[in-house]
Amino acid sequence: MAAKKEKYEVIQDFRDKDTQKLYLTGSEYETDSKERADFLKERGYLADMPGEDAAEPATGKKSDKKEE
Repeated sequence: MAAKKEKYEVIQDFRDKDTQKLYLTGSEYETDSKERADFLKERGYLADMPGEDAAEPATGKKSDKKEE
């Protein structure tokens, strides 16, 4: 069974050394290699996608706070 592809937010422009694809800040980087993603995160190119936190699953409930 193939590893699940994970998505990451690009926070610094870079060119992928394997594919030569240019990733611009604000775009999405997708890979099934956690090692590759960790390497790029350590060097400041990637961040976890906003709202995707495995430790806190979405509840689907709305906040009780009112917008002012």
